[in-house]
Amino acid sequence: MFALKNSSDELLVFYDVPKNASTTIKKLFIDHLEMSDQFNFYGEEYIDPDTGERVTNFEASAEYKTQKGTKKNKDFHDFAQNRPFSTVGSDVECKKVCIVRKPMERFISCYNHLVVINKEFDATPDEILDRVIDGSITNNHFFPQTFFLGKNVDYYDKIYNTKQLDIFEKDMNTFFGKTNKIHQYQTSGSSVVFPRDLDEPFRTKVHKAYNSDYETFGNYFK
Repeated sequence: MFALKNSSDELLVFYDVPKNASTTIKKLFIDHLEMSDQFNFYGEEYIDPDTGERVTNFEASAEYKTQKGTKKNKDFHDFAQNRPFSTVGSDVECKKVCIVRKPMERFISCYNHLVVINKEFDATPDEILDRVIDGSITNNHFFPQTFFLGKNVDYYDKIYNTKQLDIFEKDMNTFFGKTNKIHQYQTSGSSVVFPRDLDEPFRTKVHKAYNSDYETFGNYFK
């Protein structure tokens, strides 16, 4: 969750969720606030906004990850950290928005990125889902979206899904009075094959692990 103001001093609060176009959205807000010279992308791969080609970025990513303490190089993710849902400050007049994603798509993207490519830990998709179900998962990328967004859709002025980034772009340009484009950056998870058949038992387990997401935001998943 982070707050931004436009030139008319109107307040927008965006509730951020890992793997819900988080990198892409932070970059858009960085552009709107004219802070592009302070941040860069240090993920493993990205789509070049000029050519549309997939570009490997492993060397820069590895160097970025070795930084300790105050970072000399700041990634788009350093713009704001993902936080648990909170209504603190919600009594202030503001526009509250968020982006949701189908739990299956989000889980596959997260697993491919963190486990298959980054090799941050060793676990099968089923093992991770079991940890989500029993509450022992510690990596917040696998947390249910309700952990970051709460369970009341009426709390938000607008809820988008990840297939509606063009609409989100248009609405943000209207709010900020600018014409910035959304560019997709974090794409490494889509460059590998998910190592598990999406059979009925697996789909059932995903639904059980992210039941709160389906119950709360099911009408927004497309």
